[in-house]
Amino acid sequence: MKIFIITVVTTGIIASISYLIIYKYIKSKFERTANDPYANDRAPESINSSNSDREAQRTVSEQEIVNLESSIDKKLPEFYKNFLMNYPKDIMLLGAPYNTVSELSLPNTTTRIAELNSLEFVPADILVIGEDGLGNVYYNILSDNNSVIYLFDHEAPKYLNSGQNVIDWYKSWDLKFNNLDEMISYLKESFSE
Repeated sequence: MKIFIITVVTTGIIASISYLIIYKYIKSKFERTANDPYANDRAPESINSSNSDREAQRTVSEQEIVNLESSIDKKLPEFYKNFLMNYPKDIMLLGAPYNTVSELSLPNTTTRIAELNSLEFVPADILVIGEDGLGNVYYNILSDNNSVIYLFDHEAPKYLNSGQNVIDWYKSWDLKFNNLDEMISYLKESFSE
């Protein structure tokens, strides 16, 4: 019986010590992040790779753009091509460690852009350039030949017909940005709150 009691007590002590060590480790990690005003500016470990890897993630090549245009059967506007080929470094990790702007709001991979434009409700005249994570998409109306970006309001779309199956993309927006710079400023402000 004494051996059983000694074993139970020893196991309890070891478990308590293990718990205490783990607790202190987690607490120290949290305190360093909470007290570090620049913690959110650093890349998470999964993104914090070599410089050449990060550089490759920042821009899209001309050939990738040609391939994208072919795969989605849409001609990208010049302002958007320039943006993709010169993706701003200051927004690359905005939103980390969660979904970053470069993954969600303004993806910088042609694969992601192609996915967004393959949504069945997106007509040929609309170029979807990102999403907000809540079901709304950022888009440009290609036939307008301008750099205006809209945020589609999926909860209250306007329709061109009474059958409510043809969306009026000219009226179904919640936010309107005159250009990508305005949209980026909006995103930066949103993530800083």
